Parts: sequence; structure tokens; C-alpha cells
Amino acid sequence: MANVQIDLAVLHTKIAEKINIKFGSTVKTISAYSRYMDKIEVPAITFELDTIEPNATADIGTQQLQVDIRFSASLIYSYKQGNKFAVRLMAANFAAFLQGQRFGMPVTPARFIAATPQEFDAENPEYETWRVEWEHTCLLGETAWPEGGALPTDIRASWVPNIGIPHEPDYVPIQDILAT
Repeated sequence: MANVQIDLAVLHTKIAEKINIKFGSTVKTISAYSRYMDKIEVPAITFELDTIEPNATADIGTQQLQVDIRFSASLIYSYKQGNKFAVRLMAANFAAFLQGQRFGMPVTPARFIAATPQEFDAENPEYETWRVEWEHTCLLGETAWPEGGALPTDIRASWVPNIGIPHEPDYVPIQDILAT
């Protein structure tokens, strides 16, 4: 993952594009943040960003917030289609599609979390729905170190009290210190 902040709007667009490429010939609706009240055409895949949580594995030194972003997709079939197995098969295929997917964005490869039946919705009993969850790690915010500038090639170190400008001759190359 590069030190590039993620544009969540672009990520959503890319996810929809990749889902459409993979599943567009077998589903009638692919969208973000759709609700059953929208009376979508089925079979359908809808997805949304569910959580943004801090990822405290390491401070990468850029003043960016490293987070885990969790998405879920609802895979929706109609009971009228009469095949409860079809939605489960789609969930399995969707999970396989997700594994390792970056969607062309500066995120870690997708980590499949779970595929489970979605709770029954009394207002929309005509749908058979499975929920598939996945997660990425990414960076939010701009880096404190914009691209450009020179990388240091001669890195030196010293010890207290022999530090600072008056003690520059006391500094030794860092590779000499690491070799001991």
C-alpha cells in the first residue's frame, strides 16, 4: 500500500465497475446503498461501506490515519425465482471474486470476512438475501511528506553528550553502527 490517501468516492465507483465486469451478465441490478424499498430488479448486488475503524498496527510516519474499512454486499434473489441454492452459490462466487481484490486503488488486498444469510425483512418477504463482508486497510488524509525532495544517502548517528553541530566529527555512518 503506497502512502496515498484513498478517495472513498472513487473506490465505490471502482468496486461497482469490477462487480459489473464479473457479475453484470447474471444480475439485473448492481448499485451502492440501495434499499429494498427502492424495488430493485433481482437478482441484484448492492454494496455499502459499513465501518471505518482505526488500524493501530503501526504509525507509518506520514500523519495519515491508517484504517480498516469494512464493506458488505447484499446478494438478492426473489423467492419467486424458486432457487434458494442460487443465492448461496452467488455468495460463494462473490467471496472468491473478492479475495485479494484491490479494485485498482491504493488499498490492501481484500480480506473476505463472512457470507451469511441476511435477516428476514417483514416488509420485503419476497427476497432471499445473503450478506458478504470484506475488509481493506487504507490511509485517510494527506501525507505530511509530499512526493519529491531528496532522499538522504549519508545517514549518521552519535550518542549523548556528543551530539549537535559542535560534535559533527563524532557522528559515524549508521551502517557502521548496525554492523556491530
